[in-house]
Amino acid sequence: MSGVAGSFSSPGYPLNYPPNKECIWNIRGAPGSSIQLTIHDFDVEQHTSCNFDTLEIYAGPDFHSPRVAQLCSRTPSANPMQISSTGNELAIRFKTDNSVSGRGFNASWQAVPGGCGGIFQAPRGEIHSPNYPNSYRANTQCSWIIQVGKHHRVLLDITDFDLEAPDSCIMVRGTNYKHCYLLQCRDNSHFSTSSAHSTHRAQLELEPLLGISHDP
Repeated sequence: MSGVAGSFSSPGYPLNYPPNKECIWNIRGAPGSSIQLTIHDFDVEQHTSCNFDTLEIYAGPDFHSPRVAQLCSRTPSANPMQISSTGNELAIRFKTDNSVSGRGFNASWQAVPGGCGGIFQAPRGEIHSPNYPNSYRANTQCSWIIQVGKHHRVLLDITDFDLEAPDSCIMVRGTNYKHCYLLQCRDNSHFSTSSAHSTHRAQLELEPLLGISHDP
């Protein structure tokens, strides 16, 4: 699929999807854009480790790209999930096993000019800087809004980190956006896995201030 917007769904939606299926979609927007994916309805066989039926979303042209989400929890249509890419392509795979099934999913997408940041509203997932694991471009500024259920909190783990120190920073803002604290502002030689607790909503900002790019 290519262009500025579109939609797709699991086989047979809104009826139950068939067993033992693997469906693949590739989405491509214009160069320099990012993809905003909205999953309006999601109903599959649940499993805490996604070992049964699952929807996988990769930030790139194929399944060797970084995986940004693996979904296997039912979500009502009143609370759609939203996932943003850091580039102009997404690869999506829906896999089912041979037993219990559900309605599946119904999704739409939109290409957004700018190519960095966006809304991430899902139970779990991953966020990568543009072009990861390669270097991001100079003067890149990104802002992601992460939102989970109102009775949950955001737990953010930094698993790989390489910015130009001391002039490039990652900042996290809480729900009221009045308090902003520095999560990391150093290079990879001093890196250790970090986490930040917020409310059910957080804003993550990448600000390389001097235009020097590093592997994130």
